[in-house]
Amino acid sequence: MEGRAIVELLGKAALFGSLSEVDRAAIAGRMRRVRFEPDQMIFSRGDPARDLYLVLEGRIRISVLSSDGRELSFDHVGPGDIFGEIATSTAATGRPAPRRSRGWRRWRCRSAPCWS
Repeated sequence: MEGRAIVELLGKAALFGSLSEVDRAAIAGRMRRVRFEPDQMIFSRGDPARDLYLVLEGRIRISVLSSDGRELSFDHVGPGDIFGEIATSTAATGRPAPRRSRGWRRWRCRSAPCWS
């Protein structure tokens, strides 16, 4: 999945849907492919909020740790879904942590270059 398909996926996302195709193409041009292994932690509470993620394949569990250390899952994201957008648009440090990837690939967009 390259260029044009990424622009189309961005157009289906609420965050980018109202942007012109030219603007979505500019954002897609700054995104880089990365891969995570199954069960790899992507980020956790307190990590700097730098990345926005577009899932290409696989499934990501979104969870938080309770005060007693239990992991509480409250959502899953999959192909075509975006996550990390709330953390990158605010100074939030208490963001939910995507955990337990299922061997997936997605595009990452560093917030500073994308929004500059």
